[in-house]
Amino acid sequence: MNPENKVLLYSIIISVVLASVVFYVADKNLKISKQEFDAKLSSGLLEQKEDYDNQIDALNELLNDDMGVLQNLITNVDKENKKRSKDLLDLIEKVESESKEAVEKAREELESEIEAIETLSTDFSKIAQESLGSVVSVLTDKGQGSGAIISRDGEVITNYHVIQGAGAVNVLSYDKTIYRADVVGFDADVDIAVLKIKSNETFRRLMFGDSDDVNIGETVVALGNPLGLDFTVTQGIISARRLASNDVEYIQIDVPLNPGNSGGPLIDAAGKIIGINTFGITGGEGLGFAIPSNTAEDAYFDVS
Repeated sequence: MNPENKVLLYSIIISVVLASVVFYVADKNLKISKQEFDAKLSSGLLEQKEDYDNQIDALNELLNDDMGVLQNLITNVDKENKKRSKDLLDLIEKVESESKEAVEKAREELESEIEAIETLSTDFSKIAQESLGSVVSVLTDKGQGSGAIISRDGEVITNYHVIQGAGAVNVLSYDKTIYRADVVGFDADVDIAVLKIKSNETFRRLMFGDSDDVNIGETVVALGNPLGLDFTVTQGIISARRLASNDVEYIQIDVPLNPGNSGGPLIDAAGKIIGINTFGITGGEGLGFAIPSNTAEDAYFDVS
């Protein structure tokens, strides 16, 4: 082989070797770069995924907090609505109850007024006759007066001055039966005394009316046993109210009260006691005074 061919062959061999070395180095570097790229890509994705996971966790935490607040609001609103519903139901029940009571009271008052009007349209004969069965004559060793039976077991209300200083007290009923009686108590200032008939019998009684409801000009009847002669009925009207020095506002009536009428009942058109006859004015014909039933009833409860 001539020298020129050898040089050419060596050149080719060297070129091939150099090319192989360059290719090897390039391939190795390429593999290293791809591994680094894959590693960086994987690391970046992991970091991004972790960041996304953290953001999701934060959002879930915020959502849970908001759901808790919302649930509390819903619970509070539900409680408030239940409370308001209860208050509303209570108010409705109260209004209905008060309305029923008001209607019932108005109905009773209307019936009472109708009864009074119907009674006033006639005379007092029936009412007076029925009431006389509950009137008594009070007999003492000092004098005589009248009274009204106000309980079924025989309690009698009369004036204190009728039994004042008496050593013994008897009562004479409308059917002419005489009973012994004890003094239960008295209020000297008001001039009211309460007696108790000593008997196991059951008596007819008179009921107290409301003296605050009586009107000037209203028709009334005074019952009693004046002068101890017989039980009498005297009709008249309420003419005025008079406040006396003992702070009792007496009912002034145009009914003459004779000795023995003291302590007897003054009744209205419904047959209820609206006063206790107490005294008449000497020289004043047809002028008498009665203790209002409300005052008499208060004294009765105080001393009995």
